[in-house]
Amino acid sequence: MNHLLRKIFYQDGESSRRNKKGCWGCLLLLLVVFSIAVYGLYRLEIHYQTIPSPDGKYRVEVYYYFREAIMPMMPGGGSDKVGCIYIIRNEDNRKIHRAELPMVSLSREVSFKQDSKGNTKTIYAPVWLCFELP
Repeated sequence: MNHLLRKIFYQDGESSRRNKKGCWGCLLLLLVVFSIAVYGLYRLEIHYQTIPSPDGKYRVEVYYYFREAIMPMMPGGGSDKVGCIYIIRNEDNRKIHRAELPMVSLSREVSFKQDSKGNTKTIYAPVWLCFELP
């Protein structure tokens, strides 16, 4: 009986070596998939705010990174998240500019400069952004 169980559960030396190689391959594949998933979550952007231009031709969208949402923060520091800001043309939803934002709360300072006809010409915020529109 012992001899029969040994034959069933223990294979010869070559096939067990082959199984060990396959096991290392599976572990390597699992590590690669896990690394890609972590990198994807690291770069994931979560919508924070949308600011439309007065003439309706452009909008500013503010995002913060998912990694900032899961990091512990001090009380009152919820808007100190690092993020990015996009300037988007509403006509074709084309992103025409992207800038890093040290704190998403700075997006409250975004303003629009218009010409005499009411068309938006410049989007700016003191200190960190000034973008001339085409």
